[in-house]
Amino acid sequence: MKMRREIKLKNYNLGETVAAIATFPSPSALGVIKVSGRRSLSIINKIFLPKKKKSLKKCRTFTIHYGWIKAEPGKKKSLPAGRNKHILDEVLVSIMR
Repeated sequence: MKMRREIKLKNYNLGETVAAIATFPSPSALGVIKVSGRRSLSIINKIFLPKKKKSLKKCRTFTIHYGWIKAEPGKKKSLPAGRNKHILDEVLVSIMR
């Protein structure tokens, strides 16, 4: 009979929101940042400007959404034609609940 060992995690809170770089930090055409936790969609909604107007909180799980990351969360609610100095990068946001 095998005994089950219980793993105890110290200083670990399931309610925390965590962001971490998920790709090797080097010059590259692609970078992945993982954000997880209960407040992750609320936080991403503040800086994500989707091409189609929608709230990430209302999107289904296992979906990908195209848009931009804003440099300043309070600036520019929509992307005007031409260059926008308030946009940091073009991104895909993947939702996995």
